[in-house]
Amino acid sequence: MFRSFGDLTDLPCIISIQQEEEIIKLLISMPLDYLRQHYEAFDDAVDVLMVSHIDVGYAYITEENEALFLEFSRWLPATYEALGHPKPASDGIFAMRYETLRQWRETGIPPSGE
Repeated sequence: MFRSFGDLTDLPCIISIQQEEEIIKLLISMPLDYLRQHYEAFDDAVDVLMVSHIDVGYAYITEENEALFLEFSRWLPATYEALGHPKPASDGIFAMRYETLRQWRETGIPPSGE
């Protein structure tokens, strides 16, 4: 279980969907001042989440867990802005809906139609 940024050091690039969920819940629960004081660790944790989610997280989005990722997709840019930093370029990856991903898996056609 993750309780602080200290628990997030030395994470592999790819983590399980359950670990992604735990880290997201931890980040969302942290006060803005704490994130500001530990900005580098916060940004590193977001980087791990983004890489992992792009690589394997999409495959494990379900109707049951999509709400957390959608909430995080809204929280993330607002938090970066409140911290006075530009939002991550790929923050929208957490906004993929289960139904869109299900259709992508079934048809092999990415949501953008490319």
